Amino acid sequence: MIAPTDKINWVRKQPNTDLIDRALHGMLDVDGNGKVCKDEWKRAGRSEDTFKLFDADNDGHISEDEFAQTRKYEREFNEKDANGTGFLGRMEFEGSRYIQAFGGGLIKAVEKGEAAVNDTKGMMLRCMPPFIRDRFARFDTDRDGKLSKEEFIQGRRNEPMPMHINPWLPKLDLEKVRPVALNG
Repeated sequence: MIAPTDKINWVRKQPNTDLIDRALHGMLDVDGNGKVCKDEWKRAGRSEDTFKLFDADNDGHISEDEFAQTRKYEREFNEKDANGTGFLGRMEFEGSRYIQAFGGGLIKAVEKGEAAVNDTKGMMLRCMPPFIRDRFARFDTDRDGKLSKEEFIQGRRNEPMPMHINPWLPKLDLEKVRPVALNG
């Protein structure tokens, strides 16, 4: 018989899909009640801190949906953590999606002499609308200027809807996005 930890390690090496996450949840759920309790979690060699991270509603159990969603956010965090530090800086967090979107306005501003090439990060942040720029501050709950995996996952959970599919966000005409000069 294969030990549960061997099964878990095998699944971790497979492609990260929702189906595999749900299968992994099923392996952790030893009693088959559809929820992973703290004892089952610990028997699989997992820490109490990670149990708290996965138990989104703090009911003492990890449902299949909680598990799959947290794994999805973990993968998203790991993809963004380009330098592998286990933390996200502001530019890693904002990601290439926003850099590409607002980069066009920045490049045009540099070409016109409205922005300095050596201030591209600062200009990029000033080009971003506040609802995007302030997102980092909402996630950074300990205000240390970087996001831990836990802060990132909690922040993603607290968003009413993922940024890329939120229909209430204003549509931006990227041709009209221009850098704003800040005093000071």
